[in-house]
Amino acid sequence: MIKKRKVFYLSGFDPRGVRYYKGVFNRELQKFAELTQKDITSENINSHHTHVNSWKVIGQALPEVEYSFLKWDDIIRQNWIRNPFILAIKTLITYFFYIINIEWRKVAKTSAKGPVRTLFYPLATLLFYWFTFYLVFSFALSFLDLKSPIAPLFHQH
Repeated sequence: MIKKRKVFYLSGFDPRGVRYYKGVFNRELQKFAELTQKDITSENINSHHTHVNSWKVIGQALPEVEYSFLKWDDIIRQNWIRNPFILAIKTLITYFFYIINIEWRKVAKTSAKGPVRTLFYPLATLLFYWFTFYLVFSFALSFLDLKSPIAPLFHQH
């Protein structure tokens, strides 16, 4: 039986940092403790490293587990695009170059359909929200008698 484990966690390109993920971890640990009826706790470990936060889980009949969160959210925050419109435009440009440069035959032969669908999920979501916003905004403008590209659809003169 395993007596000790060390788990390293490196977040994705997400500026929320260790506080957010430690909170998620503690909530899920509490749910697990309630479900299993075990006394399980999390305890911070003082680290001498500025880019590592660590904590350990101690519980009944569990191996001792030390989690080390490898921090790079400072770099992410420096490069995070805060303006959603600029982010959307840069996303579309990136997708455009990605789509025209990909070798589709090779992808079709070597990849399952799931990863290809996953590739287009953010783009489809972005386009859906843009289209929905455009319709709602244009519809609202049509009721205010302001000019809108789709206003003629709702007014009969």
